[in-house]
Amino acid sequence: MTNLSRHIAQKCFLLLAALWLSSTAFSQSGYTLYGFEYVPQSNHLNPAFRPDAKMVIGIPFLSSLSISAYSTSFSFNDLFIESGDSLYFDLEPVINQAGDNNYISGIFDMDIIYFGYTIKKGFLTVGIRQRVNVRAFYATDLMKLTWYGNNPYVGQEMDLSPTWVNTDHFNSWYAGYAFPVGKNVELGFRMNINQGISNIQTSRSNLKLLTDESDTSVYAMYAQTDYLVNTSNMTSQSSFGNYFADFNNIGMSVDLGATFRIGGHFKINLSFLDLGFLTWQSDLKSYEGTYDKVYFSGIYADPNDKDQDIFQVYSDSLKVLFEPKEFSAPYTSTLPARMMLGAEYYFNDEKSRASFLFSGRMLHGYFEPSFSLGYDMKVSDVFAFKASYTYLRYSPFNIGIGLVVDARPFQFYFMTDNVIAPFNIFGTQYLNFHFGFNLVWPRHNKK
Repeated sequence: MTNLSRHIAQKCFLLLAALWLSSTAFSQSGYTLYGFEYVPQSNHLNPAFRPDAKMVIGIPFLSSLSISAYSTSFSFNDLFIESGDSLYFDLEPVINQAGDNNYISGIFDMDIIYFGYTIKKGFLTVGIRQRVNVRAFYATDLMKLTWYGNNPYVGQEMDLSPTWVNTDHFNSWYAGYAFPVGKNVELGFRMNINQGISNIQTSRSNLKLLTDESDTSVYAMYAQTDYLVNTSNMTSQSSFGNYFADFNNIGMSVDLGATFRIGGHFKINLSFLDLGFLTWQSDLKSYEGTYDKVYFSGIYADPNDKDQDIFQVYSDSLKVLFEPKEFSAPYTSTLPARMMLGAEYYFNDEKSRASFLFSGRMLHGYFEPSFSLGYDMKVSDVFAFKASYTYLRYSPFNIGIGLVVDARPFQFYFMTDNVIAPFNIFGTQYLNFHFGFNLVWPRHNKK
């Protein structure tokens, strides 16, 4: 099973696994944050939300830091088996539990600047957010090829087409406004000028491999390819100065929100996020291959030859197999739009409430649904908390907590959708935490 196809697949899958493991150091997220009205940054998830504050100043780079990662098929522990004092890589359990949609997603979201101010009955927010979105789908056949090689599948076509990677790294310069309409309706919007930093976009992915059973070479394969991968700023290094001043990659997006009060105890709220795009024009490299049938008979390398670069030989062999055409051309990417629908019930004291949240995000034509239940309470003017349960299809049991210490004007908050994850970091498929520091001045001074 030491054939080239297996080596190629191992490199591809290990790259995807590295994206998952690295994203834990950087999915949908914010289930505990949504509707937690004591945290001003909850209006990131619903622009109609108006904090109970005259003015909010976020501590630069620390007012909101959110990190999430989600894997549908595996955790770190699934990739390794323990034998004595050693760990061994084992992909078979992952193959056995793989589904139709295997993907990894990661989100990093940080407020560089956050400022909010009450204007009459409305609330104005302006700021800069740095955001990273990672989405990577991978085919079950890719995992089989990685682990078993192509020998067991001689004469069978292996479809690697579901494998693709999209990443967006950008700054959002935004202004938003939330305002009431009558007594029972609140509306909000946020306009974002998006400054692109780097991007990988899989525009097309159609790759099929067939090992011909009539061929005498175990390495002989036929490949059918139709793919296009665009990249921007993946090879250049930008200085800190033009990190905020380079607007060669520009885009726009809008976030919309609404809240409806029904009677004295119920609220229904709705938001649509990341409705927009980015246009990429700097340091462009695109890779395209469109071939009905490419024949490849293997490589010839001597691992004992010290003067031979074995990795260069593999790289050259990949070029022969896939024959990519490299070019540079501007392109446009769309942001992964998200919809959130919530309901809240306020208890008689108005200091506690129960909530429900349905959330969905589009990922390459696949709709990822989830829902959450929550309960929050304002214990005193200084302290509030929230508890939540979140269901994700491939990680169904997530208990979250949120804590707010509000010794005004100083405010600190911390929350996570999965409180167990930090204690089982290598066994979890969903990881999330969010914290921040604000200066908050109330609308009315209290003795």
